[in-house]
Amino acid sequence: MRLVCLFLVTLVLTPALLSAQANKPQVKVTAVFDGPSPVFDQFTEDLSREIRTQLSDRFEVVFVPLSFEGDWTADGVERQLDEAYSNPEISVVFGFGYLDVRAVAARKDLPKPTILPFVIEAQKQGLPRRGDVSGKRNLSYISEEPDIRDEAEWLTKVAGSKSIVLLTEDSQRDMVSTVTGASQVRLVSAAPTVEALLAAIPSNADGVIVSVMRQLSVADRVRLLDHITKRRLANIAVGPGWLDQGAMMSIRSPDNSSRRAQRAAQNLELILEGRPAAQIHVDFEERQGLLVNMQ
Repeated sequence: MRLVCLFLVTLVLTPALLSAQANKPQVKVTAVFDGPSPVFDQFTEDLSREIRTQLSDRFEVVFVPLSFEGDWTADGVERQLDEAYSNPEISVVFGFGYLDVRAVAARKDLPKPTILPFVIEAQKQGLPRRGDVSGKRNLSYISEEPDIRDEAEWLTKVAGSKSIVLLTEDSQRDMVSTVTGASQVRLVSAAPTVEALLAAIPSNADGVIVSVMRQLSVADRVRLLDHITKRRLANIAVGPGWLDQGAMMSIRSPDNSSRRAQRAAQNLELILEGRPAAQIHVDFEERQGLLVNMQ
């Protein structure tokens, strides 16, 4: 998996770290994934950079790869969590994906500090909350509360769309269905292929909200949006990165991902400095601003 090489190179093998790491405490971390994803690859690249920036002067952070990388099943996530929590060398666990969030939420006890950087409406996913912290031993997460009605309103305002669908992969359907405003548009999902996703869009749709998709490759995103455009369907992507693949517009700021990575690295820093994970701020407010693809 790309992440393994990324963390090892970025966090361990840079010359600056090699020259100074002898005098720093070594901290071993790992990551649990729902499955392989270009979204997770990009975020872990941002996260590794932020960890280096914020922590490299005091800690040598080493990534420990797990023997199994996830296969988009609940069993696959449980297998990774069991391995991560049972490995005595690992100090902190990062978790990425909806299945991972649900699995962590369902566990009565968390043996090690666990950081979940990608959470949407935490309490709807079963995560605990006490005020502005999780309140659960060893649990830290970063949660946002998006409202899909914002995307629908812009489709109507810009393109006059009236029959709007919210498009996602089958693996994300349960999570997407809980997002505020999702019940007010037609949610459609399919297997993570261009052909299946296109077939899921009703013939009477005149607007598409491209929602959370983790499994679709970058190349397939380009193909999907190319076909959506050729069908003359107005579209808006929840993730601003989709503009690079041909989405018509997005209203969420491109710096949201890097800000989230900064927060995740800061959470790790706070934990290593002694703050209980249960007492770390959980809310994340996304910035908005209309972005239009001019290509």
